[in-house]
Formats: sequence, structure tokens, C-alpha cells
Amino acid sequence: GYTIEGDYARAVLEAEKRVNSRKVAWYFLHTEEASKVVMPRLMYMDRWKGEAVVSMVSCNDDWIWETMTPEVRSTWRDELTSTYADKYVSADGKSGRLVEVLDAGSYVAFHTHWNSLFSNGARIGMKVMREVFRRINALLGDRIQWMKFSEVAMLTAAAKDLDLKIEERPDGIELQLDTRFPCRNLTLSLRCEREVRRATLQGADGEPYLIAIARAKDGGTWLECNSLLQRDGRIFICIDLTKGNKIILYFAQ
Repeated sequence: GYTIEGDYARAVLEAEKRVNSRKVAWYFLHTEEASKVVMPRLMYMDRWKGEAVVSMVSCNDDWIWETMTPEVRSTWRDELTSTYADKYVSADGKSGRLVEVLDAGSYVAFHTHWNSLFSNGARIGMKVMREVFRRINALLGDRIQWMKFSEVAMLTAAAKDLDLKIEERPDGIELQLDTRFPCRNLTLSLRCEREVRRATLQGADGEPYLIAIARAKDGGTWLECNSLLQRDGRIFICIDLTKGNKIILYFAQ
């Protein structure tokens, strides 16, 4: 697919439309093992049809591929599990390729292969991945959210397509969001020095949904869907675009 990636992306979309009736598709093809910033790439979009294709870029090489070889299997020791896992996430959670990418604010997409996990019957790769996942959940758990690639693809399309308009109100501001790719957990950020006392998300039916106002604690930035965080002169809003596309922020007097 490398030499005909444009055709490849369109073929993936056509297959998804025919088989699954989906207008947003994604695929694996590229890896980026050096850059700290590794993001999904929008490869095709037809805004008027609401169609998009996203390339999911993996941030790693398949480091457990070699566990299939007779040399590795015959000399394997259990302590090597940690050595391989360190490439992804160190035992203290402070280094490793996945931590490096996470610290840079990127999506963290990584990959392996079933035959790497199976290791020709020895299942060494599975042991390594279990330890990697254990470290991710135990050491990075408050910084991550596991997502489906279909969700990442829809978020990527929505962010690229988003048209944002801001209107002033006597009691605050109104944000109008327009996109053909409604999704959950779309996150926006804008500079705002004034304190927000109340916020609502309004849908096409006119029904307002209350946006919870979170408080920054110890530098944390975690946001649930339909919530708002104010910190350092900025507002961070995470909303469910499937419920509405108009945000009203009411300022404290």
C-alpha cells in the first residue's frame, strides 16, 4: 500500500461502506520510531458526504518479533520479560518509548503481531505484553484512556473538519461548533481569564445538557465527557458532539 496509498485509503473506505455501512475508516501502514510527536494522519475527507479515512501511525518497532527465533526461545529466562518490557514502559513508569510519546502529548498507538505474541508456541511475546499492559495500567493509569481506533478516527476527522464560531453574550460567550463528524470526547481549549460559573451544551432539539465544571487538582488535566476545566488562564472543554453543538459559558459577575 505504500506506493499507492491514496488508492489504498479509498479502497479501505469503500470496503467499510459496503460491508459495515461506515463512512469513517482507518488503517495501519506507517510506523514512526524516532519522533516524539506521533499523531493520526487524515488521508481523505469529503466533508459534504461526511466521509473520512485516517492513517493510524504506530510509534514503535515490533520489539518482540525476535521471540519467534530458536535462539531467543532456547536461551529465554523469565527476567528477560522486564528487559523487553522496558523498551515500552520502564519499571518505574518514567521512561520507555510509550512514555516518551505520551509526555509529548501525542496519541500513543503501538503494535505487535500475533506471531510475535505466540513465539512459535513459547508464548514469550504474550508474557512481555502482559507486563507492558500491567505497567501501563498501574503506572500511567491516571494519564491514559484506552480507546478504539474507530473512536480515534472519528475524533481526528471531527477536529480537522471543525468550524468554530464565538459570539459574545451579556452574561458570557456562546461557542457554535459545526462538523459532519459528531463524536464523544471532543476536547477544545481557549484562553479565558474570567471565571465560568455555569456551562451548558445545547442540541438541535434545544434541550440543554449541563457541563460539569471540574477543578484543577495538583496539575491534573483529566476531563470526563461534558466537563470543563479552568487553569492558568485557559479553559479546557470535553464534550459529546452527538448530543449537541452549541456551548454556552456563563461568567461569574
